[in-house]
Amino acid sequence: MNQTWHYVHTFNGDSSWFGGVRSIAVNPSHQIIACGSDDNTIRLWNLSDGKPITCQLEHTKSVRSIIFTPKGNGLISGGDDATIKIWDLRTFQELATLNNHSKSVTALAIIPKDNLIVSASDDNTLKIFSLKDIKEVATLKGHSSYIQSVAVSPDNKLIASGSWYS
Repeated sequence: MNQTWHYVHTFNGDSSWFGGVRSIAVNPSHQIIACGSDDNTIRLWNLSDGKPITCQLEHTKSVRSIIFTPKGNGLISGGDDATIKIWDLRTFQELATLNNHSKSVTALAIIPKDNLIVSASDDNTLKIFSLKDIKEVATLKGHSSYIQSVAVSPDNKLIASGSWYS
């Protein structure tokens, strides 16, 4: 592999008690970068010029996880407020808030083929939500501690998750 990597830009924002960014995502068309922070906000930047996109996307506590929808016109965020928020990036409006977890939402993944969200939480569960119906369709249990990461296989047939060891 002869790919060359190089620095492009540093995006600066306000810092809070941890000093910053907890999650980051790039939209599918590579035009926007989103950052979820400990100051409860989600900030967006235009990747072509590095300038911030003015909008107000917030949780009531730190934003721990963030992903774009497959088409890139929506954003999904999870936070220490135990909520998952679905945002419309055309209007910068909150479309829905899911309150199904009892503790922090630490990681998110999408199963694009089925239009599903997978969320991981400090409540030791994974939850699957329909993006179409905006409702929970399954709860997966098996971890004995905080779940910190989740991923979906490229063929959409497997969900992998990682947790603290207890």
